Amino acid sequence: MANYTPMVQQYLAVKEQHPNDLLFFRLGDFYEMFFEDAITASRELNITLTKRQEGMPMCGVPYHSVDGYIAKLIKKGYRIAICEQVQDPKEAKGIVERKVIKIITPGTALNEQLLEDKHNRYLAFLKEEGNSLCLVSADVSTGECQWVVAEGGERMLNIAEQLFRMQPAEIVATEGIVNWSKLAEWIGSKLPECTVTNYSSYEAEENYFTKHFAEVKVPAFVEATVECLLRYLHATVMADLSHINRLNEILIENFMNLDATAIRNLELVRNMRDGSKRGTLLDVLDFTNTSMGARKLRSWIECPLLDLGKIYERQDAVAELLDNTTLREAVVERLKAIYDLERIVSRLEVGSANARDLVSLRTSLAVLPEVKAVLANC
Repeated sequence: MANYTPMVQQYLAVKEQHPNDLLFFRLGDFYEMFFEDAITASRELNITLTKRQEGMPMCGVPYHSVDGYIAKLIKKGYRIAICEQVQDPKEAKGIVERKVIKIITPGTALNEQLLEDKHNRYLAFLKEEGNSLCLVSADVSTGECQWVVAEGGERMLNIAEQLFRMQPAEIVATEGIVNWSKLAEWIGSKLPECTVTNYSSYEAEENYFTKHFAEVKVPAFVEATVECLLRYLHATVMADLSHINRLNEILIENFMNLDATAIRNLELVRNMRDGSKRGTLLDVLDFTNTSMGARKLRSWIECPLLDLGKIYERQDAVAELLDNTTLREAVVERLKAIYDLERIVSRLEVGSANARDLVSLRTSLAVLPEVKAVLANC
């Protein structure tokens, strides 16, 4: 390292802390990559690979258009560490101080080019203890978090069915899961676009479960699993994440248990030809006007109710809107002006919102009192 310039030595010191991530190293108006990272990025992004005077490979992308490049790499399963200048160059004595401000993974990406408006982007976390296998999933872009525990000899199959239903972008697994190789093989076959990450223990000064879900009571094993998930999220996103404040149990007995074969063959949300929405049940039913509504409808289709009381309740609500044309049209007209509040708030929480998000938030909040007034007598 002594033969390299101070800047390259700084890069190598940061890279040593993030050996499994592609390091985007901010230099002025560009993010630069060096050595093996540069070779990988130039190949995957089809950009020019050059060399510095020291003979090391390098390539770079403009910082103002980096989102598109990041989206391409995330889609291919890479993790990206963003290293920014954290010191004013005018105040620096020698080389400008830099540090990693966030790590972008397939399950934590908030890039608009990666998020599908009508589908959640889940990160799933797996932890096993004895005969119990816990699955906790979170969508950083909406703040949702849910858990389920499967027990006994069928636990692996039950968890696999839940994974197929939610189609996570990333699965993080702790060590010691029995028959992990079998599950990993299944993931590779049924969820080919999903990235699998091995969990490394992250130390934290505070109890994240208490911070996010202070009033929630769950079994100790579930709390430990959720805590691991939250530590992973905080270690990568490196933001407040206080919008993740809803923890719900997936109550398998309340929903029709559709396995992977049934979901695929019935073409509920994806067709068997090209995996798109075209021709599916969701395609037939989806006339939603907001992204939030579209995601809710999809979850209802994937998890049909079994509770007769709740089924009647939902049918009565639909019937009221069906029978009252004036009410329905008034609601529809106002919903057209509402943007994706869940994801706007999430971007605000993590500090990635822009002026367009703020305008969308203002527009959406302005119309909510009208929606409430229209529905007041329902």
